[in-house]
Amino acid sequence: MRFEWDETKNQRNLVKHRVSFETAALAFDDPYALTQRDELSDEEERWITLGSASPATRSFELFRLVPQRRVRGKGMRKLTKEQKRDIAAIAAMKDEDIDLSDIPEVLDWSKAEIGKFYRPPKRSVTMRLDGDVIDWLKGYGKGYQTRVNLLLRHAMARATTGTTQLRQARSRRSRA
Repeated sequence: MRFEWDETKNQRNLVKHRVSFETAALAFDDPYALTQRDELSDEEERWITLGSASPATRSFELFRLVPQRRVRGKGMRKLTKEQKRDIAAIAAMKDEDIDLSDIPEVLDWSKAEIGKFYRPPKRSVTMRLDGDVIDWLKGYGKGYQTRVNLLLRHAMARATTGTTQLRQARSRRSRA
């Protein structure tokens, strides 16, 4: 997921917290990131996200997000030299060195969702579908490929849940 931001704020954040917004935004690519609504903000929709900016480190980014126009971008890319430098600087910081003056501590994460903004990268494939199926999908208007993806994701989730439930039932029977 990619976002737009004010470049002046980005530079201030880099000086104050030693991390650019480009690097911090990598936390949204973490499928296990925790995200919850920022209850302290009344005037705009804001989200708090805690996620890893790099699977190679144990550093985490915690920041508030104001959703804006989404910018299409490529999926996970290799880290730039600047991003590697930012992540190394964060990982080397001691807790007492982190400036939290503009981010009040969040103690209750009970309303958080895992992977709220995570979107797996898309891959182009060629499929042969029956004509009536394509007509039905296109009959709902633009975005039929997105609908195909949602239908397949839903079927995958149901199949996964069903398989898990079947395994649990077998396990209970074998213990009895």
